[in-house]
Amino acid sequence: MSKAPTKAPVPKPASANSLKMDFVSQSTQVAANNMSERLKDMSFKVPETFHRRYKSAAAVHGLQMKDILEQSFEMWMEVNGGSK
Repeated sequence: MSKAPTKAPVPKPASANSLKMDFVSQSTQVAANNMSERLKDMSFKVPETFHRRYKSAAAVHGLQMKDILEQSFEMWMEVNGGSK
């Protein structure tokens, strides 16, 4: 009798919760890096529906709106070849 072939373990895909935690920890790191810098106000207008969705997304993930802005900008810079 021959043995059945053994299968290599397959890692589970990342859950939405673990992805959220990665995002939160990265946002916290970005915020911590910026703590020593002087803060500047940014003022710009966005459509009301965008603002509502943006604010809601931040609240659902337990983040501040500026955390999402900073994280989004860092990701944009990586894609577009910017430097820190």
